[in-house]
Amino acid sequence: MNFERRDFLRLGTAGFAGTMWSLEALFGQEKDADDKDGKSSAIAELRGGSGSLHLQLKLRAGTLEMQYEEFSQGKDHAMVAHGTFAPHGGSKTKVYRSYFSANNDQQVFARFGDGDDWTSIVLASTGDANVESLTVWNDRKAPESFRIDKQKFLAAAKEKGVPKPQDYIIDSEKGNPDLRGSRTPPDITVEDLEDALQRNRDFLAFRRGAGPTRLHASALSFPCGYIVIVFPGGTLVWGTWDAWYDRLG
Repeated sequence: MNFERRDFLRLGTAGFAGTMWSLEALFGQEKDADDKDGKSSAIAELRGGSGSLHLQLKLRAGTLEMQYEEFSQGKDHAMVAHGTFAPHGGSKTKVYRSYFSANNDQQVFARFGDGDDWTSIVLASTGDANVESLTVWNDRKAPESFRIDKQKFLAAAKEKGVPKPQDYIIDSEKGNPDLRGSRTPPDITVEDLEDALQRNRDFLAFRRGAGPTRLHASALSFPCGYIVIVFPGGTLVWGTWDAWYDRLG
């Protein structure tokens, strides 16, 4: 079973720094006159919640093999995933997805790699609580910036499932954002991914037996919903990040 779960990783001087390094040598500390045994009084400690998961899923479109790493601390969350996708009758291609959010999704950076092509985005709050700033880069092209009406996006998502840019982009004169670039993401639907995860023992163990919440019935925060629903290949971000589920309504 290829999974590892570490809810609270706490390594003190006796376990990590104390046995692997000499803190005196590491920090160049001189022996204090009152420290008769010469040991440093500094405390090295790493705190946080983290987890990793390796998945191999047989999907309608082909075979997906991914390694997911996640980390959360306070209001900051990160997920990095990389692996391959082999379509039926085709050759393997590299797949990469990452998602980094700061201060409870006030700023989000996501990066999508399919083969040798890349798309990167930044979503950030603005002075208007209903307006989100979107910046998109594709490969080596110049970045594009747009403003998004969050309420219009959520309303269109509820009505249509996948909103069109004209439903939510405020700067219509700039045209539509290019969210795919030169990438050819795996043709994987939310439903197909969800069905495969429900049958995967490693994933269920990682989730402690809880299957994924159905995306279309979930109260997603705006950045999560936007990336998963709108971005080609965004379903791979939604599929396995445990901290994501903890933040769903």
